[in-house]
Amino acid sequence: MAKKFFRCTVCGDVHWGVNAPEKCPTCMQLNKYVEVDADEAKKLLFENASADPMPKQEFRAAIEKYCDNNAFALNPEKVHVDRVVDGVYANLEKKGLKYCPCRISASAAKLDSSLLCPCNFEAQGIWRTEGRCWCGLFIKRS
Repeated sequence: MAKKFFRCTVCGDVHWGVNAPEKCPTCMQLNKYVEVDADEAKKLLFENASADPMPKQEFRAAIEKYCDNNAFALNPEKVHVDRVVDGVYANLEKKGLKYCPCRISASAAKLDSSLLCPCNFEAQGIWRTEGRCWCGLFIKRS
């Protein structure tokens, strides 16, 4: 099934998926999404976006929060996490997005979107066999 863009008519939240969410995760209103074209979605998503990247400390706080209530945790080795975050930000500087530093980009936006940090590491074989993502940023909770 093809994915499409949808916009909440109450708050402007943009969703990309096969179907629109029943409930908007931003404003919590029911059945308020309408399908929109990619140009409208792009304008809504990026027109008012800051040109400044999220500072590293905010990114680190965001990935720590991402771990809450999940079967994974941030690697407790601070030096390792700092190196990975530095690699993510080196990719941001070179390639314009926060790509995982341990994966090689194909320079194709659709393919590379799966390499954005955090990636879908739970689908990787290394997650099942070693309990970590490719770069070791996330580990299984014990």
